[in-house]
Amino acid sequence: KDFFISELHSPMGKKARDYMAKRHIQEKSTAEFEMGYAPNSSKKLSQHLLQQGYSPQELEDCSLITRYTHHIRDFFQERLVVPIYDKEGLLIAFGGRDLGTSPQKYKNSRYDKGSSLFSLNRAKESIRKNNRALVVEGYLDVIQLWQHGFKETVACQGTALTKEHIQTLS
Repeated sequence: KDFFISELHSPMGKKARDYMAKRHIQEKSTAEFEMGYAPNSSKKLSQHLLQQGYSPQELEDCSLITRYTHHIRDFFQERLVVPIYDKEGLLIAFGGRDLGTSPQKYKNSRYDKGSSLFSLNRAKESIRKNNRALVVEGYLDVIQLWQHGFKETVACQGTALTKEHIQTLS
């Protein structure tokens, strides 16, 4: 996530910063939700992580690269990136909102969407205190409502609300 955060604050991250300003996402929320940017590059993240000592298999297992017969490509390119945590606060995936011309508007690394709720790790205290949960579609919806004081908001990440989601919220 540190790579994505660093890229957001680089000159290349201006497109993502402009997008967030257009969506009225405050800098405080950007920092709190650890938002970042995946540059329009097919190798920048993978080269960085390989230099840090990670193996191509580890990167593929985490959905950070796509491996082909003779080369690898970064999974996220030209996207606003948001880390996704489980209810205990462990990083389990990343979500990416396209900022270019991809036909795939949202792209997530692999994780179980049917049982995970975005921002539950942050919202669970407010859910208990207010005895309610607001469930919305995506992470940008959560961030918008969070900015307006609705700290009990979670997202099912574009999937249908499942029995597992309801049990978790209970």
